[in-house]
Amino acid sequence: MSAKRTPNYQEDKTISVKVTLTPCEMDVIKKFHTQHQINNYQRYLTKSKEELVQEFLREQNEKNIAHYFIMEKGLIEEFEEYCSNS
Repeated sequence: MSAKRTPNYQEDKTISVKVTLTPCEMDVIKKFHTQHQINNYQRYLTKSKEELVQEFLREQNEKNIAHYFIMEKGLIEEFEEYCSNS
């Protein structure tokens, strides 16, 4: 991975790092993501309605936690950039 790292020291002593990926590295990530989606779909076919609802609610909660983390750490611009590159 070709990384252009720019440390950003924040008040709470955490470090955020920006990493620049090559097009080839992005393709690998996208292929992995696609295969992961296929595996999830196949896994869902074997679950009951109750299991699916519980999994959906758990995933929604995890996404909310991730959203709050992004907001709290001031990473909105980085997240938007990440989304526009995917």
